[in-house]
Amino acid sequence: MDRFADIVEAADRLTPADQLALVKILKHRLADQERREIVADVANGKSEFGRGGLESKSARSIMDEIRDES
Repeated sequence: MDRFADIVEAADRLTPADQLALVKILKHRLADQERREIVADVANGKSEFGRGGLESKSARSIMDEIRDES
């Protein structure tokens, strides 16, 4: 059986309170992971900007570019 299916089946055997606790834990872990990814993206952007790989633009020019690509 698939690992994911095994996990879902195991979660079904938990009490409703434990299922809610598991959901909260998973949501917090996902939020932490997303924060770490954002921090890494910002650090990479700053580094690339420092090396001259990015140019400074106004919000208006960025939005104009986005609209032109659509």
